[in-house]
Amino acid sequence: MPIINPKAPRPSSPLGNTAPAPAAGPAPQPAAAATPPPTTSSAAQDVFQTGRVSQDARLANVAEPYKTICQVASAYMDREEKVEADAIRETGVGVRYGDTGKFALKTVTVLDANGRPVPKLDKNGQPVLQNGKPVYQTQRRDNTFADQCRILKDDYLSKRWAASPDQRTEDLTRFFAKHPELAEAASPTSPEAEKQYIEALVRRMKPTSCIGYVLEALGEGYKAAGMGEEWKALKKEVVAHGADTTFLLMRLQEAGWKAVYFISDTKNLPADVNPIYSDDHYVFRNKYVGKDGESFNPGATKYYGVTPDYAFVNFRANGIPNKEMLAFMDRHMQGVGTMMSGYHGYMVDGDHVRESHAPRMPWDATNLENRPWELLGHEYSVAAGKMVKAQPGELAAANGDKLGLEQSGIIMIPPGMWPEGTKVVKPGQVPGARPTPIS
Repeated sequence: MPIINPKAPRPSSPLGNTAPAPAAGPAPQPAAAATPPPTTSSAAQDVFQTGRVSQDARLANVAEPYKTICQVASAYMDREEKVEADAIRETGVGVRYGDTGKFALKTVTVLDANGRPVPKLDKNGQPVLQNGKPVYQTQRRDNTFADQCRILKDDYLSKRWAASPDQRTEDLTRFFAKHPELAEAASPTSPEAEKQYIEALVRRMKPTSCIGYVLEALGEGYKAAGMGEEWKALKKEVVAHGADTTFLLMRLQEAGWKAVYFISDTKNLPADVNPIYSDDHYVFRNKYVGKDGESFNPGATKYYGVTPDYAFVNFRANGIPNKEMLAFMDRHMQGVGTMMSGYHGYMVDGDHVRESHAPRMPWDATNLENRPWELLGHEYSVAAGKMVKAQPGELAAANGDKLGLEQSGIIMIPPGMWPEGTKVVKPGQVPGARPTPIS
């Protein structure tokens, strides 16, 4: 997802209305808000004893329409995760694919009017050569339905079936037993049945991305809150600005949401973090965090158009998760966030991150992820229900407790969720936390 210029002129209205929304305070009350679905999280009075708090408890002080937006967006992701998990368990193939990956797009050579490849030129207008041969211009184009069927078979199903002689028969038999309306072939093991099977898998798929998944969920929330027209205008703006997460966050702040600047460790950054992201990490840390590594003063510096209201610092200092701070996150954060210099967007559900990824293939079990902040150095498979692999950037100790993948960014939360009178939360100063027992 591209990053917009934070200094670019803004449209006059945050939600496409005739009058601009106030910078703070509750958003306009909807005329008729739908009743939000019941939450499924288990209630808990003490997160240190009984696990995560309920969504109702987390949103107890949040007014409408924010409360409904958050509840319905979370419920939408619950459903989508289940659909994805069920599909992968049944067929090995999910119902989503990344909208910038190989399954979505192909690279083709640009041809001139006579069908000849167009050479790539340098700044002097001379053909670019590589190993003495011309380099031709290329462009990305959408794959056709036939392209996607071929990729699914060649890159995944053929390998799945070759690994086990009976797997193909099992897959097709099980699938057509559940979908008899598709079984036109005489036998589920025939070539025609295989073709129908592959086409059926591709037809049920849809493209996905980090910001795309966020917009889906938020859109459901806005509509349930009686703000469907406001959402159409807001989404149109976001798409017009390159589907930029930080632009969405800027507009949410203008509509009353509050911005939390978070940084997991103000002093340490793993050596193998992408320098594109680490540079911005240091820039904003130096602007927002004092020399003591804990105090917070954002001044006039905006995070790609967003002004931080609060700070949440050092929740994984030295790569070690701070349980009291993560419990605070579970009690006081639900909304929309960005990290990686504004590149990546996701939803926050207490101490969990819920996200999708643009480059991945439909058989990737991590296309949708719902994972705790303390395990962001790993990838979580919704289908497998467990962590599946560690990402570069992890500084794992032998016992696996020190997960050092660095994050910093912004989380937008509804007004009323953050403790009143608290500007910064840091180790040793966590509102509502118990004193750490002395061992």
